[in-house]
Amino acid sequence: MKCDSKAIRADRVLMVKTENAIEDGAFSLPLEIGEKKHTLVPAGRFHSPGSASLQADFAAFGGSAWVNRTPACTGVANTDFGIYDSGSGECTAIGYPRSSILDEKYHLIKVATMKLPVKKGSYVYCGSDWQIQCPLPDELLGKQGTLYVLAKYTGSVYVSSSTEQNGLHIGGLVFVE
Repeated sequence: MKCDSKAIRADRVLMVKTENAIEDGAFSLPLEIGEKKHTLVPAGRFHSPGSASLQADFAAFGGSAWVNRTPACTGVANTDFGIYDSGSGECTAIGYPRSSILDEKYHLIKVATMKLPVKKGSYVYCGSDWQIQCPLPDELLGKQGTLYVLAKYTGSVYVSSSTEQNGLHIGGLVFVE
């Protein structure tokens, strides 16, 4: 499936560092998010139509993360995120700038501030190849707010000093009303 919409310019992408945070269960949220009404969606609610796999990762919300190590992860092309609306067949996409990847830690990446789709079957996709997907939970359908993905990039293609295998790790979603 291809997304025909244009990517949002890189200067509109927000990376929220998880320092100065409050605890919300097993995961720390930045104060500016944690004090607002929010919904956490753990990686266990995601799926992969391809070769990504769910792995234990105690730094992720819920203790696990989806990891995509497909060939697309070895290039700049796998830094997109978006929301696919199954009702209209359209998507809202952002291109996360590779230059924003400074370390191999989890960061909250802002996907969109919008009214979420209302139709079941709509989902968030992670990576340009859409190999990690999260169906939007029923309780979020049609709500207005800001959606973040908890993501981490590993490997020398993203962090030049890395000795880890290249990959995109998705540890969950945060929706802030």
